[in-house]
Amino acid sequence: MPPSELEKGFSRVWRMVAKGRPDPETQHHFAKPRQWRFDFAWPTHRVAVEMEGGIISIAVTCNSCRKPVMRYNKRSRKWQRVWAVMGGHTTTEGFLRDCEKYNTAAELGWRVLRYTIKDLEDRPVQVIEQIVAMLKLGKLPGVEEQGRLF
Repeated sequence: MPPSELEKGFSRVWRMVAKGRPDPETQHHFAKPRQWRFDFAWPTHRVAVEMEGGIISIAVTCNSCRKPVMRYNKRSRKWQRVWAVMGGHTTTEGFLRDCEKYNTAAELGWRVLRYTIKDLEDRPVQVIEQIVAMLKLGKLPGVEEQGRLF
C-alpha cells in the first residue's frame, strides 16, 4: 500500500527532528492472521503511530449546478455551507473497525499514538518528543513476544 501524503509528511518530520533515532517500520502487520497494519511501528518497543486522515472537511456542491449546498441554521439564523468529512475512518463502520484494532493492539501490549495533520503542522517537535518518550519506556512489563499478557 503506497503511503498517504500524511504518512509522507510524518516521515519527513521524523527524519528532520529524530536524528539518530531508529526509523520505524512502515505498514507493520500485527495480530496475525488479521490484516491490521500500523502506519509506523517500532516492534521491539511495541510502539506504533497511526496518522489519522479524513478529518479535513470539504464543501458539498450540487452535482448538476456545482453551487454550494446550503442549509439554514435556526440557532444563528443564517444560511451555512454544508461540509462533508472525507475518509473511511470517519464512517461508522470505519470507526468501529478502528476501535477493535486499537483495543486489540493494547491487549497485545502496544502503545498506539494517534496524530493528525494539525499535530504535524502545529507541534511537530512535540509529536516526535512524545514518540521518543514512549520508545524510551520499552515494552510493557509481562508482555511476551507472542503478545500474551498472562
